Amino acid sequence: MSKTTAAERRVLSKFGAFVRTSARSSMRRRKKPSAPGQPPSAHVGLIKQFLFFVYDAARKSVVIGPAKLNKPSDNALEVLESG
Repeated sequence: MSKTTAAERRVLSKFGAFVRTSARSSMRRRKKPSAPGQPPSAHVGLIKQFLFFVYDAARKSVVIGPAKLNKPSDNALEVLESG
């Protein structure tokens, strides 16, 4: 049973790393906003820098997304999500 769990964790972690790398490479560095349905533009580069993945052992899944920044006035991630 523990080998299955270790194998699942290894496979899901590799999947998370692949998706994160793919997402980072699809973001273009430009000044204009991206078109709807396209990857976000990396204006400053923070969204690329703070994109992480984590294996959730309780749900046996991977969560991939940006980390929350500590600036209370910075709502860039919310704007990217809602448009």
